[in-house]
Parts: sequence; C-alpha cells; structure tokens
Amino acid sequence: MTIVPLVHKTKIFNQFIMKSKLFSFTAALFTIALIASCGKLDKVLVKKDGKWTVTTIKEMSTVHTTVTDSGVVTSDTTVTSDTTYTPTGGSFTFLKDGTGTMTQDGITLPITDWSVDDNEEKITLVINFLGVSQTMVMDILKNEKDAQQWKFADSDSDTSTFGSTTTIIATSDVTTLDLERAE
Repeated sequence: MTIVPLVHKTKIFNQFIMKSKLFSFTAALFTIALIASCGKLDKVLVKKDGKWTVTTIKEMSTVHTTVTDSGVVTSDTTVTSDTTYTPTGGSFTFLKDGTGTMTQDGITLPITDWSVDDNEEKITLVINFLGVSQTMVMDILKNEKDAQQWKFADSDSDTSTFGSTTTIIATSDVTTLDLERAE
C-alpha cells in the first residue's frame, strides 16, 4: 500500500476541483450561448415568416407646389391628406427561404427577397412588378408575435418649365401598415 502525502492529496483534489469548476463554467457559457442563439433564431423566423393580413393602412401625403414666373413666386401651396382604411384582401406571405408574395385587391406580386435586420428595426422587401424589382425598406414600429406595424416613407420632386414659368412639385408619402398573423 502506498501512502500519498497529505500535501500531494490536497494538490490533486484542488486540481480536480479547478477542472470541475472550469468544466462547469464552460458548460454554463455554452448553455447560455445556445439558449440565446436559439431565442434569436426563433424571434426572427417565428415572428416574420408565414402569412400576415394587412388590417389597416394609414397614408399621409403632402404635395407642395411652387410656381415661379421669371424667378418671382406666383403660387406656393401645400396640400396634406391623412387617410386610414381597411384594405380588401391585403396580405404578405413570407417563406423561410427568403421569398414570398404580396397581395392587394386581388393582385399578387412576387417577393423575390425579404429580410429583417439584426436589430429587428427594419424589414426589406424586394418586390417584382412586371419584371422590374423594387426594394422597399420599412421601419418596424411594432414587433410582436402576432402583430406587426411597419412604416414606409417616400418622397419625390419634379420640376417643369414652360417659357418663363417654372413649376416645382414635391411629394412626400408616409404609409403605415398594421398586420396580424393569419396562420
């Protein structure tokens, strides 16, 4: 029978304890990372893919018209309209492969790509209309499991000149969509 000095036993015991603590710490970090990554995956996919029905559309449009004649402003008007309505048959269908469809008033357009940014603050849609792709980036205002609210802002300006008269028309549109999960 071998007798191991007490100092040696304590050293072996301490090494065992340290390895156990290191293993436990590593296992805990791995578990936390796994839970966090699964939670993020579920959060992005579960909330966005599937069919979403558009329940309300709010549109605020502003048209600003300035008319000048020989450099002198002859007319300067701004017209604003604020409309809220419930669309008929409006929906988005998002597939997990990053494609889908957008349907409004019986017309269905393919979504060739869609994605949500890492912070879940913006959704990007690439919609194909008559062979032309249009990219829409919308702010995510509300992000819940069965309810979403997105906002899209667009502006444009057009200038036309006829003789000494110049007309500048600037438009600004802000559209907010309220959506509910359909499936």
